[in-house]
Amino acid sequence: MVWLVCLMVLPVAPAWGGWREALREAREAVDDAKALAGEANALAGRLKGVVGETGMGVGDAAGQRWRRVVRVAILEGRGRLDAWRQPYGSATEFTAIGEAYEGPVVWYVNGLGTNKERAEHTAGLLAEHLGRPVRLIHNPTRGLGRDLAESAMDRSYPWLPGRVRNALLSDTTRTLNAVLRDHAELHPGEPLSIVSHSQGCLMVRDALVFASEHGRGGVLADVRWVAMGVPMVEAELRPRPAQLRVLTNRGDLVSHLIGGRLFREGGQGRGHAVDREYIHRIDPQWLR
Repeated sequence: MVWLVCLMVLPVAPAWGGWREALREAREAVDDAKALAGEANALAGRLKGVVGETGMGVGDAAGQRWRRVVRVAILEGRGRLDAWRQPYGSATEFTAIGEAYEGPVVWYVNGLGTNKERAEHTAGLLAEHLGRPVRLIHNPTRGLGRDLAESAMDRSYPWLPGRVRNALLSDTTRTLNAVLRDHAELHPGEPLSIVSHSQGCLMVRDALVFASEHGRGGVLADVRWVAMGVPMVEAELRPRPAQLRVLTNRGDLVSHLIGGRLFREGGQGRGHAVDREYIHRIDPQWLR
């Protein structure tokens, strides 16, 4: 039902180009992986043949050199494949906002269609409202069509086959994965404050799914998450962290139509704009 609503209300025409481009990139990544695997197998076969033809034994100096060549080739190939499949970005890929404020940092992830300047402005408003430093993980825009296609894949993430998931992770979600990983390893038991808007909520949810499925589910007990203008229903907000506050309003069509909430709840408000409709409604205590 939710996806039927999405299909009815998404602007399909502008999104189609983005879908095609995103799927083309995914196919190219798979083709690259297959080509690398083929090259590795061919190389191993050729080297094995050379070793056999020359009669080099395992203990021979020449044989040892060839073994090192094979090992280096295999490691290089694995490195290239791992880079494609790598689910973690860098936890340092953020912009520090409001550093004059004291207290634990708050991570902020913006929604789609938001350039860096606008995202930094919102992060500044958030820092001022909370009186705490903010680290912006910028979710960049690449045009409406590409952004909508990426959002659809973000929303689908929990139900995608395991081998496909990592290939389709956005760079923003990979950065969130690294933030959750580092917190679980370096600061377990301490609060981890996250604020997100619109598509950013999908990315945070995906990172929580990844953490819970890869041995770091304990981090959920530390997460304090405020999700604004959420484009999904309650059943999709799984796994749930220790503290979760969902903010929407009666005039937010993205949350109610695309998100499938269908006006069943929401506070007073007139739209989806984060600066005007949501920042001032956050209670700082929710992130403690």
